[in-house]
Amino acid sequence: MATRKQPSKKHPKPGKKDAEGVKLKVPRRKNIPKGNRKSDQYKRLKQIKSTLKPLTNKKVYNKAIGKKVTIDHDSITETKFHGSHSYHSTIAAMDAVRQIKKAKNPKPQPVDSKTTKSRMNLCGMIELEGKKGSRKTRVMLGEEAINKGKERKKKGRGGRTLLYSITVKDEKRPSRR
Repeated sequence: MATRKQPSKKHPKPGKKDAEGVKLKVPRRKNIPKGNRKSDQYKRLKQIKSTLKPLTNKKVYNKAIGKKVTIDHDSITETKFHGSHSYHSTIAAMDAVRQIKKAKNPKPQPVDSKTTKSRMNLCGMIELEGKKGSRKTRVMLGEEAINKGKERKKKGRGGRTLLYSITVKDEKRPSRR
């Protein structure tokens, strides 16, 4: 008489983890609003924020620039505002760790806005290209200045490399009415 094995108790699958072991909350795509209304944009903004909040002060290595990219509170703020403009940018922003790791083709960019310079203390920007599905993504990184004022110009670049924003490249922004 053969004995049957007792069915094992199934444990719930753990959430996805990044390189540092942080559990990532990945919302389902069907819950992301696709419209262009302000209410849809606000919902996407909240979803990006809830997804990226556990990544605060984490570092992700990028081979193209050969540095670790730090994700801090200001990075999350900029990413959620830039990424919430459209559905596809929201999906790319919520997959931030993979986008930073796999982005290629670094291109130096000047820092345009005075508010960006003062708020995030950036002295240079780097644009990287990535892919999310069939769409090209743009990952913007900022190089933090070591000191402010005249000393910053003397020393040049050299502080931390921060995430600035993640958006989809080949999209048209909806008109605001």
